[in-house]
Amino acid sequence: MIAALCAALSGLAFFASTGLGVIWPLAWLASAPVLWLAFGETRGRTVATAAFAAFAIGNTNLLPAYYDVLPMVPFGIGIVVSALAFAGCVLAARLVQRRISGIAAMIAFAALWTGFEYLSAFGPNGSVASIAYALAGVPVMAQTASLFGIWSVTFILCFVPAGLALFYRTHAALPLLLSLCVFAGNALYGHWHIRDSAKTMRVALIASEEMSDAAFADNAKDAVAAVDDYASLIGSLAERNPELVVLPERFTVLKPQWRALVLKKMSEAAKAANATVVAGFADITPNGKRNIALAFPPDGDAPATYVKRKLVLGLEDGVAAGTGPLVLKNGIGIEICKDMDFEQMLRADSTLQPRVLAVPAWDFEEDAYGHARVAIMRGIENGVAVARSARRGLLTLTDPYGRLVNRRASMSDATMTLVGDLPVGEGAGHTLYARVGDVFAWISLVIGAGFLALASAKRAKPA
Repeated sequence: MIAALCAALSGLAFFASTGLGVIWPLAWLASAPVLWLAFGETRGRTVATAAFAAFAIGNTNLLPAYYDVLPMVPFGIGIVVSALAFAGCVLAARLVQRRISGIAAMIAFAALWTGFEYLSAFGPNGSVASIAYALAGVPVMAQTASLFGIWSVTFILCFVPAGLALFYRTHAALPLLLSLCVFAGNALYGHWHIRDSAKTMRVALIASEEMSDAAFADNAKDAVAAVDDYASLIGSLAERNPELVVLPERFTVLKPQWRALVLKKMSEAAKAANATVVAGFADITPNGKRNIALAFPPDGDAPATYVKRKLVLGLEDGVAAGTGPLVLKNGIGIEICKDMDFEQMLRADSTLQPRVLAVPAWDFEEDAYGHARVAIMRGIENGVAVARSARRGLLTLTDPYGRLVNRRASMSDATMTLVGDLPVGEGAGHTLYARVGDVFAWISLVIGAGFLALASAKRAKPA
């Protein structure tokens, strides 16, 4: 009964705070109940079952967004694998606590789970499943991502509840003191690190579900009609003097038969608004289908092309990884939706030092905030502002510290626009994480594996 209660408490906390959950304070507590169980006398098999159930329960909050759009077999396998890994980390912490010390167990649990998340990020979905994103909506608590990426955030979110669990299990003061110090230190660093920037860029975001069918247009009439409608919207915002206008991912289809006409109309709209216009297209070419973004400069020159490098597994097909990173002369970098889930790729792109990332996107309504905060965390890691225009999601402007300048939902059938002065700072590439990369994740892997090996080699402490 106690094991089931611990599994339920941890599961509900994970459900409410991670993945598509939004109650971020619970992320600091989610692991504690099952770790409290693990640090006691409960049998290991029972602990493993409770930990597995807790993490699996938490992951079920993804189902409303993806059950009818993604293949369920690989989706289910992903949930099982992550839940098994979490149970393994809990059991490893239990072993370290029994054979080395409680403090070592706190470190081992945090390090092992951080290492697992890091290795998982090499998969087709990147790091999107990390528990670290729970804090993206609270920038002051997420600034350590600028030091060591989301891995340091994950470590802290595991270390703190491990200390709480150990305190309530053993009544030892040191684990509680260490947890409180790490929590307070993280918050203090966030307050110290965040700065206001005098440099801004006026950005306009546009999304319209009224023209959603144009994303699959198979004729010139529908495709060009969507372009005309968006061009009119761009013109209506011209009097507000945006320097950058971002349209959603795949807002219409490009085929050779009408490609030239579409490019001409979009180029004229950018020139009339005196703004760089970044727009997503489904580009059908003789060599295959591409998900692209075209950047139309205000001087009427030919647009620059960016090809989406990371496609949604089981949903998108076509050619990816066609162009590599793209940063325009005016400091506008371009990514498309899923690209933002891959922290290593974005860190490499930051060496080109964009001032702002223009991100055409397409979400699934239920994951609107969940996916938006992944992009927010990329901005914190690399010190870059993000302008993300998502269909069936959110229009968001966030500064280089992840602070939300403005947001607006784009999930209704109405046309949505958002204009704001976006602080851009010095541009990407100036954070410690941009310089040193994933060294913290590798150190976590080594420390976690080291503690586990040492505990496995030692005999159990006498009762």
